Parts: sequence; C-alpha cells; structure tokens
Amino acid sequence: MTAFVKSQLPDAINTVEELLVWASSILAELNAGTKVQVDRSNVLRAVDARPALLENEPVDPERFGIAAYIPLEPTWRGRKPWFNGVKELSTDAIPSAYTSNS
Repeated sequence: MTAFVKSQLPDAINTVEELLVWASSILAELNAGTKVQVDRSNVLRAVDARPALLENEPVDPERFGIAAYIPLEPTWRGRKPWFNGVKELSTDAIPSAYTSNS
C-alpha cells in the first residue's frame, strides 16, 4: 500500500471531497501505467483522476473525474472493505508535492 501518516495530509484539506481528490490524484500518478480488466472487453487504468475538461462545452462548475479499481481481499464481503479488505495497488511513496501546504 502507499502508506501515509496524517501529518503528510496538507492542512488545507478539511472535507471528504478534498481528501478524495487528493488521495485519488496520488494513486493516479503512482499507478499511471497500471491497467485492470474491468469486464470481458474493457481494460482501463486502475486509477484515473483528473479535471474533466470539456473544451467545446464548458460546464459550471467544472468537475474532477475519478475512476478507481482498487483490488480487494477475497474476505472483504460482509464487512466494511476499508477495514483490512483493501489490497495494495502499489507500494510507492507519496510524492512530496502532495504533502506540502502550498
């Protein structure tokens, strides 16, 4: 797993939405080349997180798109998957740009 300590979380992040964008951005960067088969005919990036830029049809507000296919332990069913049900996607360290407060 890409481990972190709470002190690495920038102080400005104080909502679940900001936390989701922060964490998914890290995973997308660290796993840019990781692909997963999501059904019989589709192979996608394991994590894709980026602003949804619609150049010809701007929307208000603009959106940040997130798709993540995180592997789960076979025993995750019947419990909250974030309690020991999540398998690692990578073991890379968080890039320092994500842990600064600016």
